[in-house]
Amino acid sequence: MEDKTMDNQQETQTKPTEVELAWLAGIIEGEGWITMSAHRCSKKEWAGGYILAPKIGVCNTDAGIIRKIRQIFDKLGTNNYIFEYRTTCQNFKSGTTILEVSTKRLDTIKNILTSIMPYMAGQKKQRAELLLDYVEKRLSHKYEPYTEEEINIAKKFFEECVSTKGKKRSKALLRFFRDFTPPPTLERN
Repeated sequence: MEDKTMDNQQETQTKPTEVELAWLAGIIEGEGWITMSAHRCSKKEWAGGYILAPKIGVCNTDAGIIRKIRQIFDKLGTNNYIFEYRTTCQNFKSGTTILEVSTKRLDTIKNILTSIMPYMAGQKKQRAELLLDYVEKRLSHKYEPYTEEEINIAKKFFEECVSTKGKKRSKALLRFFRDFTPPPTLERN
């Protein structure tokens, strides 16, 4: 008879615990962001020369927190990046090292959001739900033109961000929404 104890221990170590997922949800709600931006991209003529780019991440000066986030992201099987930069911002002492861990791949964002949403309770939960809806629709045809439904979800997302943060939309986003025309529907025989 074969002993499966070691295999089971390795499997449980590769998946984040409920406590880790709840901690990650709290960190993202308190210190992180769930966002989407518009970038110029000349290859995306069908999108008016813009691309919508969702992103999830956390900035912090505590390397231990960033390491823990990355460990949980890795356990979720996600691609993520760590950036380090020094700030001259008034909120920090000049030269303070800021660390950022983030991801922008659609499949990775879907995986993270579906894992942490049961533990979210704040304003960012609404954003997470909208972003997840957008990502799931986009994954089904990510190399094709945006659908009108995807654009409507993106508009709701940006309206939610503006209403909770009071920030103005970027000029790129305003141009994207102004210039977007839905792709022509294909005739089916």
